[in-house]
Amino acid sequence: MPELPEVETVCLQLRQKLKDQPRITGWIFRRPDLRFPIPQEPMKKLMDSPIDRIDRRAKYLLIYVKDQLIIWHLGMTGSFRFKVENEALKTHDHIGVLFENGLQLWYEDPRRFGFVHVIQQADKLSYFKSLGPEPFLNTADKKSINIKLKKINTPIKSALLNQKNIVGIGNIYASEILFKARVNPFKLCSKLSEKELNKIWAYTAKILKQAIAKGGSTIQSYKSVNGQSGRFQNSHQVYGRENSECRDCSKKIRQKFLSGRSTFWCPSCQK
Repeated sequence: MPELPEVETVCLQLRQKLKDQPRITGWIFRRPDLRFPIPQEPMKKLMDSPIDRIDRRAKYLLIYVKDQLIIWHLGMTGSFRFKVENEALKTHDHIGVLFENGLQLWYEDPRRFGFVHVIQQADKLSYFKSLGPEPFLNTADKKSINIKLKKINTPIKSALLNQKNIVGIGNIYASEILFKARVNPFKLCSKLSEKELNKIWAYTAKILKQAIAKGGSTIQSYKSVNGQSGRFQNSHQVYGRENSECRDCSKKIRQKFLSGRSTFWCPSCQK
C-alpha cells in the first residue's frame, strides 16, 4: 500500500496542479534518508528547471525534469500534499519542493519505506527492465503472460503480486480481482485454464479502473494529494471482510496467510 490506483490518483492530481510547469526554486531536506539515502545533490541540480511531465510506471511516480528522471516510490505510508500558507510542518514531512509560483509540495512518510532516485531519462528502460507489463493488457501481452504462468506451479494470488509477471497489483486488488473472476487464490497457475486467465485480466483492468475513479482505497493512512481518502474500500467484496457474509452468496468470507500476506476469498464463489 499504496498500490497502482493510489499512485495513479497521486500522479493525476500532481499533473493537474503542476500543469503550468512552474520552475523548481528549492528543495528542503529534513532528514538525510528514507528507505535509502536521499539523492540531495542530484535533486539540487534540477533547481531553476520546470517539471516537464509526471507519469506512473507500476507503483512508481515518474517526474521528468530536463534530461533527468526523479523516481519516487511511496512505500507503505508515503503521501504528497501542497502546503497551505501558514500551515505548520508535520513531524514526518521529510522533503519539500519549492516552486516559483509559491507552491510548496511536501512529502510525508511516517514509516519511511518510500524512496527517491534520480537517473538519466535515457536509463529508464534499464532501471525498470525487471518489471512486467502494465495490467491493462493488450492481446499480445495476454498471450505472453498466459504462456508464462501456465508453466509455473505458483498460486495465482502470489503470481499476481510478483511485479516481474505483471505490475501494480498489490494485496488488496489481487484479492478483489480473483473474487470477481471466481478463481480460488490458492489454485496453481499451471492448473488455470485459458478462460480463467482471461477472466482474471478482464477483471484486473475493470477493477483497477474503478478504483482509480474512486481515488483508490484507504485502509489505514492513505490520502491523495488533495488530502482526501480513497472511496474504493467501500466497494471491497472480500478484502478485510473475513467472517462477514459474501454479498453474492451469503457464505462467510475467509482469510488465510499466503506467502506472509493476508488472503481473502469466498469458499463458495471461489471453489
